[in-house]
Amino acid sequence: MEEISLRELVEVLIRRKWVIAFITAVALVVSGVLSFFILPPVYEATATLQVDLPPVPRTSQENSPLEALLHSLAMASQQASLETYRYQVTNPVVLERVQKKLGLDPQTYSLQALQSAIKVQNPKNTNLLEIRASSANARLARDLANAVAEEYIAFMQDLQAKRLNQVSSTIEAQQKKEEERLNKLMEEYRQFLAQPRSVKQLQAELEAKVQLLTGFKTDLRKTQVELEGARQALEAAEARLAETPATLKTVKVVGEDPLLQDIAESKSGRPAQDIAGLKLETEEPNPIYLSLATQANIYRMQVAQLQEKITALQQAIGATEKELQALQEELAGKQLVEDRYQAQIKNLQENFRSLLARSEDARVASSLDTSVQTRLIGPAVEPSHPVKPRKALNVAVATLLGLMVGVLAAFFLEMWNAPVPRTEVNIVQS
Repeated sequence: MEEISLRELVEVLIRRKWVIAFITAVALVVSGVLSFFILPPVYEATATLQVDLPPVPRTSQENSPLEALLHSLAMASQQASLETYRYQVTNPVVLERVQKKLGLDPQTYSLQALQSAIKVQNPKNTNLLEIRASSANARLARDLANAVAEEYIAFMQDLQAKRLNQVSSTIEAQQKKEEERLNKLMEEYRQFLAQPRSVKQLQAELEAKVQLLTGFKTDLRKTQVELEGARQALEAAEARLAETPATLKTVKVVGEDPLLQDIAESKSGRPAQDIAGLKLETEEPNPIYLSLATQANIYRMQVAQLQEKITALQQAIGATEKELQALQEELAGKQLVEDRYQAQIKNLQENFRSLLARSEDARVASSLDTSVQTRLIGPAVEPSHPVKPRKALNVAVATLLGLMVGVLAAFFLEMWNAPVPRTEVNIVQS
């Protein structure tokens, strides 16, 4: 391989110096004409925004509904990073507002054109947003940067207000729905209470039945005690009656009883002296026995009456207990329905009161500062010098590129004009 020395390269550059100079000069002239006469100047204005995220309030189990609402709004703001807010600056809604505010022609300054003209940057480790607007008109660049910043601030405020309005609308819709459910349930409950044999009536009837049953049982116990006493008295009377003779035998001397003596004289026709010593034996009912028998009969009648009364009381108790059981079952069923109604009504009332409180809290929250605070801390000023084109840089880069292209062209021409070496080929015949 043929080697090329550094001297040969330098000689090539010297021989082709006019080519290199020509190409470099053309690049220099072209870049100068473009930079100074053809390319329009581009001005850039910068507006600086400070984005302050709201602090997230501490939460606890005893938080009020207002604190919970404020916490949810603050969390929603915290979840959006500065990068999110940076992209929102060029939101079509913001740009449309800018078009209307500055009176820009939508054909000339379309949304795409505005997005291309506006650049938003977030300096590292800051909560700042730099809005850079570029335009061929210095004043328009300033107005564009300031208008974007102002309309973005208004857009964020409207967004927060819209969010609160959505929360309020949702709460009001839920409140209306709960109120309709509560009214419907109250109407059903009133119809239930208007039915015959209501819970209060059944409770009063149940209390009366319980009192009646208690009276029956009290009478039963009292009657059983009386029956036991009557049986004991009957047994004692019967025992005494068994020991007492039914009749009493008496012996009378005729002479001792004038009446008896007269009767004997008239019946026998014998003189009084003959019959005066006669004895008359008679049997008479025992009055004690008769008294005891009468008392025993009274006790028997009392026992029979008490037994009948006990039987009647037991039957009445059984019938009352059945009625009481049926009444308790009916009362339990209606009490269950009433308890269900009352529980549902209480639940709906608590929900309705909670929604009223949340509605008031949303109204209060709308007056509090829970949104992202965006402030314009550095309004854009009218630039005095364009940022594009960078004339010196363009000329320098064009000169360097022209020099490089010239060197390459010089080597190309040298190789193109160089003589082609001839080589002999020996053909070996076998």
